[in-house]
Amino acid sequence: MREHERRSFARMELDPPAIGMARLGGGPDGRGTFTFVAVRNLSKTGILIESLSAFPQDAPLEVQFSMHATSREWEQYAFAPVWSRFQEQVIQAGLAFRGGGKATWTPPAGPEDLSFLLASKLLHAVPLAAVLHLLGEMSRVRIAAGERLMAQGEPGDALYFLQEGTCEVTVEQDGRVHRVNQVGPGAILGEMAVVTGEPRSGSVIARSGARLWKLEKGRFDKAAVRFPELRS
Repeated sequence: MREHERRSFARMELDPPAIGMARLGGGPDGRGTFTFVAVRNLSKTGILIESLSAFPQDAPLEVQFSMHATSREWEQYAFAPVWSRFQEQVIQAGLAFRGGGKATWTPPAGPEDLSFLLASKLLHAVPLAAVLHLLGEMSRVRIAAGERLMAQGEPGDALYFLQEGTCEVTVEQDGRVHRVNQVGPGAILGEMAVVTGEPRSGSVIARSGARLWKLEKGRFDKAAVRFPELRS
């Protein structure tokens, strides 16, 4: 969002809201406290966000986001929290604009990562508060070709969102290994074992180098207590 765009309207509602990353504290080395936020609207003086975290009033806060869902880059803006309130499982906050420009730090998850995760069937079907919660609980994982991601009969300790690469799903029955499927980007692996608590029904091996996002069962269970619709 360029300066002339930011000042060309009294208030612009974003529907759906733009999800980005906020950083509290830290310097140019990229350190600080990170959290996902949803930008609801913008004006020439600031923005309205929703978050699961509270920000101290007037504390320096940087937010990276884009008004355009297909953008491959975020822009960075400096804000100061002015007010906040609890609203329907999230904290709404009004942030006063303090400046902006090119991003100076790299977020833990960038625009392409976020677009991929938001398009997944799990995050696409739950409320915004649940989306913000789950995004904050995931971690990036890379595995090499031939590496086993999960084994049949093991406890379901995590589920995975396959962002890049291909994986093969196999099932062992009567002493023989049967190839069930080969999956690519967009697949969610290990979901049923995490949701039901039953052992893994099959094994998954990477057929190429793969990049995934991992959501541990304990973190999923904690989120499901707050958002029961995750199990439906």
